[in-house]
Amino acid sequence: MSSLFLLAFVTSINAVGRIVLHCVAGAYLQKAGILHKEMRKGVSEMFVKLLLPCLLFTRILPIISIETLPKLAWLALANLVYVSTGLLIGSLSALLCRVHSHSLRRIMTATPAIGHANTIPFMLVGLIVSKDPAFEADHGTAQGYVALYMIMHSITLWGVGMNVFTKEKEEDSADALPAPSIPSGSSSGLPLPVALGRQTSAATAESPAASVAGRAEGTEGTEAPGRLSKLKAWIPSWLNRPMGTAMVTAILGFIPGIKALFVSGPLRPVFGAMNSLGTAGPSIVLLSVGALFTADGLPRPSLVGYAPLCALVVGRLIILPACCIALWMTLRHHLSFFPSDPAFMLVMCLECCTPTAYQLVTVCILQGIRSQELTTGLFYQNLTAIVVMTAWTTFIVYYVI
Repeated sequence: MSSLFLLAFVTSINAVGRIVLHCVAGAYLQKAGILHKEMRKGVSEMFVKLLLPCLLFTRILPIISIETLPKLAWLALANLVYVSTGLLIGSLSALLCRVHSHSLRRIMTATPAIGHANTIPFMLVGLIVSKDPAFEADHGTAQGYVALYMIMHSITLWGVGMNVFTKEKEEDSADALPAPSIPSGSSSGLPLPVALGRQTSAATAESPAASVAGRAEGTEGTEAPGRLSKLKAWIPSWLNRPMGTAMVTAILGFIPGIKALFVSGPLRPVFGAMNSLGTAGPSIVLLSVGALFTADGLPRPSLVGYAPLCALVVGRLIILPACCIALWMTLRHHLSFFPSDPAFMLVMCLECCTPTAYQLVTVCILQGIRSQELTTGLFYQNLTAIVVMTAWTTFIVYYVI
């Protein structure tokens, strides 16, 4: 038993350690003046507009089938459970910490609910599945489950995030920043989340700050918007390019012959090139993550307060995983139709162990709301996640799987 535990621990250290080293390399590139603000902005746009869509396409298409639909339903349910449980934990944390600031209270409510669902899980599950002999599936299948999870995640990210921070904006206008004053790659030092949140959506059509965050500029001054701008106003805020790619790929997978055409047919070179580009995406964007967290120096905990900061970390990284992993273990024990695929269970559990999604900073900026507290919370949450995610990964690999 000790040798199996040691194997699980080494596998977890190896996986989390590689992610940390990518971030450290990004921090070095930022300090060296190589991965500066404009470069990070370009890397982020490259990831959202090309690398992530390629990754989603090449991971979803091979695994999508009628047999996959029950797993897709379970992944959608998992996301709803994480968001609802996280909102409850966040609300209770704000109450226990006696937070009076509307801005901080909304941040504490939303932070445990929305986890990071792409870069970290894609890399983490790929490394674990490829290194641990207990998993029969290849890393592509496990990453495919992560891609399927992102379909519902994108909806709840923008739906819940916009709703929470819109309420905050209405309640405490004194905390809101004037939308036109937010420059591209704002003073928060977080160009990656800004770029990740570039949406052609109704929300961006309503907010001048959202125009800075990436809405196509069709007019200036009082000139009437063109047809394209009017069309974009009807696009929901959660329907960004990666989300659209995931949905279209899932539909294409059910069309007879399409999957074989790309995976083993004449379009195999195209699929192979997209696979290479997509595989490089998580590594490249993690460099930008490490750079952006060191761009403006070490954030001061006093900006949030030690008790709320502790609640931001503990609620997302400890309480939420403990509740949700126990739920999936119970359901797997009592429900005969619960999926038995170890790689699927790994993804279900890891998705609730990741730090808060960086895109929440984007939501703040799109709403014209101060985001310094959230940025500080994410910084210390990611530092803590180095140790906590290693512990949870070891527990999942050894006890759960």
